[in-house]
Parts: sequence; structure tokens; C-alpha cells
Amino acid sequence: MTNADLEHLRLTKAADDWLHRINFGKEDRIAQIAVDIADLLHASARAKDALEELFRSPLDSEAGRNDALQLAGIVDVQVFTELRGHLTSLRKQWPSVMMSIERATLEP
Repeated sequence: MTNADLEHLRLTKAADDWLHRINFGKEDRIAQIAVDIADLLHASARAKDALEELFRSPLDSEAGRNDALQLAGIVDVQVFTELRGHLTSLRKQWPSVMMSIERATLEP
């Protein structure tokens, strides 16, 4: 397992634990939100890394242009597929998460 895989699992567990602490509710919803959060953060990091590398890519050679095109493709997949899908899913659940946080703050 790579460091990125371990970090992804750590983020998923942290989100899952936190959702349980705020008594969010059903296990399947907790699992989905935890995965959405971890995948969102993972895809964001991959997109950031690819963009930073893209910005440094030399475009004065065919190899450099090919590398830039490949990096732009990675950004496309991470932003417009991974991020978009998880944001859409998370957006539907987030109001319920916020209500659970509010209920948790009102409890003694």
C-alpha cells in the first residue's frame, strides 16, 4: 500500500469517526459521506500536484508538450469527474451533517 493509499484510509476513518461522534445516523450514510470527504481531499491533492507540475512543464519540445497534455488530462479527470461527483454527492448530505453538528452542540 502506498503512502497516498494509507492517507486516504486515514482520512476516511477520521471522517467516519467524526460522523459517529456527532451521532449522524445510519451507517450507510456515514460510510458514503466519509468516502466522499476522503475522495474529495485525495482528488484535490492530485489535481493540485498535476497543476503545479503542468505549470512547470517546458513547452519547447514535443516531449514537454506531451507531458503537459497528459498532466492536463489528469487535472480534467480529477476535477471534472472525481471532485464533481463527490461534491454532488456530499452537497446532498451536508445540510443533514450541519443539523447533526447543531444538535450535538445543544446537548449537555
